[in-house]
Amino acid sequence: MIKAHPEIKKLFGNYAGTAFWCIFCAGLQVSLAASCAHLPWWGMLLLAYVLGGVINTQLFQLAHECDHNLVFKKTFWNRYLFTLTSLPMFLSGHHTWWVEHFVFGNRQTYEANFNNEAHRNLERFAKGKKATPDTATSDTAA
Repeated sequence: MIKAHPEIKKLFGNYAGTAFWCIFCAGLQVSLAASCAHLPWWGMLLLAYVLGGVINTQLFQLAHECDHNLVFKKTFWNRYLFTLTSLPMFLSGHHTWWVEHFVFGNRQTYEANFNNEAHRNLERFAKGKKATPDTATSDTAA
């Protein structure tokens, strides 16, 4: 595709304008939740399903952009925006997900098992150390 359309390369890299959409969608999700407090339970459920689900999907995609440092050039600001963007989704331990996504993002067979050697490598990565050679390239059994 890049050979056929080399102008696509202009779209690569950081785009700080994404930060506006992160803040806007996070604020919209919180405002939507606060504004439906007076609705009956079925109205709240309908609003959450129709609008909240769409906004939540957008928040996840925007958080994913932050996850790959595609908003700002500095990792600190991407992580800060990632936190702000993912809070309305109630992602507990989202920074753990951040690191896990980088370590195991390409492994189709990876299953989160927090008692295995792969997780120990994840902890090593989070502390800035290298993974052990015997498990750095192998997949964990599903």
